[in-house]
Amino acid sequence: MDGFDPRDWWGWPDGADRGHPQGDPDLYRLLLFGLTAAACLCLASFAPPALVPFVAAQLFVIAALGSALEAVLREERLIEAHLTAWDQAAALMLLAQLLRLAFRVPPQLLPEGTVGS
Repeated sequence: MDGFDPRDWWGWPDGADRGHPQGDPDLYRLLLFGLTAAACLCLASFAPPALVPFVAAQLFVIAALGSALEAVLREERLIEAHLTAWDQAAALMLLAQLLRLAFRVPPQLLPEGTVGS
């Protein structure tokens, strides 16, 4: 019986190219990025309309941390010839920062006595 190896999550039945999906790795990582971003935006849509960008930004940060954890568990290097989980984490963090720069918190939603940013 084999031990648990987090790099072996995909479970290809023939054991060929273990731990990596078959096909274009860049396309696969872009698909994961798009699905992750869509899931974050879908969850953020349940927030009050004025807070949707801020909730989405926070969800993007959480997803970026999850992608970084995936990269650590898979022992991926930072610099690769193809897209990795590190690249996905960086892109999600960039989306979060862009949302925070593009939108301001409405003053009526700030607690009393705080300075609006």
